[in-house]
Amino acid sequence: MTDPHRPSRQPTDSLPTSRQRLLALSGIAFAVLLCLAWFSNGAETPHYTAPDHDWTTWANNTEMKGRFAAFFALLAGLVFLPFAATIRDTLAAAEQKGHGAVRLSQVAYAGGLIGVTSFVIATVTFSGASAEGSVFGYGFFPGVVALVTWSIATSIARYRAVQPAADGSTATEAPAYR
Repeated sequence: MTDPHRPSRQPTDSLPTSRQRLLALSGIAFAVLLCLAWFSNGAETPHYTAPDHDWTTWANNTEMKGRFAAFFALLAGLVFLPFAATIRDTLAAAEQKGHGAVRLSQVAYAGGLIGVTSFVIATVTFSGASAEGSVFGYGFFPGVVALVTWSIATSIARYRAVQPAADGSTATEAPAYR
């Protein structure tokens, strides 16, 4: 029988220091790919009353940019997976030190996966949904800025928290500053 307070898989603390630090930096890679997807996807659409020729020209001119944006968004989603797992393991380790259940880490991981999946879907379909004056696009930019800022800050904090072990085999957690 398994203990419900203990994760069923091996935590990242048992990985070599170099691997832990690389996983921690995956949040920065996510932020870079997310920004590439965001800026690749931007294109000013013709006015909604513009003639069909203008819309056809616009579609032909922005097709490749949309493909690159979708590709970068998908890569960002893939790179986010190890980053979310690192955050989950960090939260689980903190909960276990406090003798609590690992529910927060599981909820955070699920929320991260749902959030990044939703973002990737939105980015891939954004070019088709962007119309002049659309109210749906106004909250998108602050959301991207917040997500990028959070992932970079969390990634750096986790990277700095992983201390090389004396023998170089596995890493140890840096002491928390109070």
